[in-house]
Amino acid sequence: MNNIGEIASLQLYDYTDALNPTRLFLYKYNKFPNIIGLNPSKEKRKCIDGITFKFDIEKLITYIDSINRDDLSNKFYHSSINRIEDVDETGKLYNKRIIICIAGYNAIIHSREEIIQDTNHQDITSDYIEVYYDNYSQVEPLIKKIWEITYEEIKRDKANLYAIKQTMSGFELTPQVIKKNDVDVNSNYNDDFADADKVIRDFISKENEHGIIILNGAMGTGKTHYIRHLINTNPDTTFILGTKNIAEQIAEPSFIEFLSQNQNTVLILEDCENIVRKRSMNEGSAITNLLNVGDGLLSDSLKIKIIVTFNTDLKNIDTALQRKGRLRYQYTFDNLCKEKSIALLKKLGYKIDKVTKPMSLADIYNYGKENNIAVKENVIGFN
Repeated sequence: MNNIGEIASLQLYDYTDALNPTRLFLYKYNKFPNIIGLNPSKEKRKCIDGITFKFDIEKLITYIDSINRDDLSNKFYHSSINRIEDVDETGKLYNKRIIICIAGYNAIIHSREEIIQDTNHQDITSDYIEVYYDNYSQVEPLIKKIWEITYEEIKRDKANLYAIKQTMSGFELTPQVIKKNDVDVNSNYNDDFADADKVIRDFISKENEHGIIILNGAMGTGKTHYIRHLINTNPDTTFILGTKNIAEQIAEPSFIEFLSQNQNTVLILEDCENIVRKRSMNEGSAITNLLNVGDGLLSDSLKIKIIVTFNTDLKNIDTALQRKGRLRYQYTFDNLCKEKSIALLKKLGYKIDKVTKPMSLADIYNYGKENNIAVKENVIGFN
């Protein structure tokens, strides 16, 4: 039988012209490696506290280069480094791989940072280090040193709104900047909304609570306007913004693990007609997943509050969501009544004494643009 190391040496590089760590290990040590992956994804979830982490392999290389190689008792020195870095047409780095052979440990370190796109053309980042080894007890000190040296802590300004980003290593939170809006709930919404606002605020402020709130209504009636106001006026509450795709994965094991790391937060799922539609209209199991997380057995341990918004009529949503005890609250947004529409238009600086019909907030805040009328400079627009 041929020596496997000799065979591997014939194809040390893969189709991207990058040195292949498994083949390199076979070539150098004439045996197949064990592989352990060091992944910072769990630590990255700490960004909810304004901190995130990443690997910085350059720190390890600098450390290795600085060691006195005459001291053979210290095995942190390398015999070779292989690099490959790819950039796109704009010069943006999208693929960086480094392989380091660690003499004295029979180990190879493979670091990879890359940006790829999923089927929806969304960027997915991958950031990890792999250690290829023969004997774990031998490389354990090396692994500890890698964590110690290559882990970089990045402090960010404290935020209370985060978007969910799906990466090759799981789900992560990325801080978001939200536009400030000074909303007077009494003037922007009909009289019955004051009670709804109080119920919603009381609910999100309570620790260890869980449940689902539904906010529905036609486009432009102020659902997002109110949620932005809710985020701005509750700086100590953490809000997580999920997409439609995220909502469909809400009960997947990997997403459940992610939620368990972020208890006592408010998960916002906007424009989720596809999730809440009657099951006769919706072939998927998204509605079941939503109920399990928001009000089922999972909800007791996850302690996640969920706000779901959609534009469709209540008659189109699944009856399971409307069952008594399922929802913490439901409110249907409507156009502002004629009297309040006039009052809000005047507050915005328009000289109007008569409105023929109720108006949506979108129409009111864009009244000047549609009618070619100047508006006060200090007015914050609606969107």
